[in-house]
Amino acid sequence: MKSLYQLVFAAIAFTLPLASCSDDDDYTPGEPEPAGSPAAYFPTQDAYSYTFTTDDENKCFDIVVKRLYAEAAVSVPVTLTSDVEGFTGAPTIEFAAGQETATYSVDCAGIPLQQECSVEISLPDDYAAIYAEGTSSVSIKSLVADWELWAPNVEFVFSSTFSPVRGNIYAMKGTRRLKFENFLNSGWDLEMEVEDRGTGSYYAILYPLNYHSYYIDYWGESNGYDCWYFYDPKTDYWPSWSPDNSDLMIDYALCYEYDDTPYRYTYLYIDKETPNNNVGSFTFSFDYSNGTSDWNYVNFSCGETLFEMF
Repeated sequence: MKSLYQLVFAAIAFTLPLASCSDDDDYTPGEPEPAGSPAAYFPTQDAYSYTFTTDDENKCFDIVVKRLYAEAAVSVPVTLTSDVEGFTGAPTIEFAAGQETATYSVDCAGIPLQQECSVEISLPDDYAAIYAEGTSSVSIKSLVADWELWAPNVEFVFSSTFSPVRGNIYAMKGTRRLKFENFLNSGWDLEMEVEDRGTGSYYAILYPLNYHSYYIDYWGESNGYDCWYFYDPKTDYWPSWSPDNSDLMIDYALCYEYDDTPYRYTYLYIDKETPNNNVGSFTFSFDYSNGTSDWNYVNFSCGETLFEMF
């Protein structure tokens, strides 16, 4: 089955001979869809990674499946392929007559704990579309693990405007994920992935996993900044809050992730030589409820953590 990019290339390749054709040129039509095939495919998915805790009763994720020919009811065979045991799903995807879109559920309850695992879901060639904006297989990652308190009562110090606040940082063993509980007193638990730069001590970028919307190349391509808004895309909600419960509210928070130097603007410094010396910082541009704005660097020290994470 061809991807969208292959289709575009094929379309370009097809138009070129038309611009310089001769009587000797022969047109060969593309491969037709198999007779009787529903021409099923996986479109772009909303997510390609899912995380569950051991307490979650439902450890299933759903993927979207579409077909080009929907006249008759059909059962489309599906294959799950993984390096680990534990991914399970129905042997077929069911389409009713006239139904163009279906969902397929994969259960992750049996996969190894505290290990990000991948599974490939694929359709057989004689059921898959050749010409569609999608693919005949899709790879999904899943993780079953629990958040554990890693750094309690951490102090977050603003460079200006607000008094320091405190909060707990949780970690998920077997991963590089952290959760900042009630991040800066916003009421939201901010989950982040810590960059892996190998051995030794280093500044690791903190990548947001939830409550964010990326604003790429804020200062243009040559500068190298990547920024993200503190924002809930699921509800289209911009938080407005005061970290120290003062009258001044933060209306918009734009976080600067990194630039093109070895220094990271939003980071966790992982100190391999001095235990319990991991420190970090967030670099924000805040817009306030009184119409002003400024830069604010929010620094924190993890102190004596409860277990080794990195």
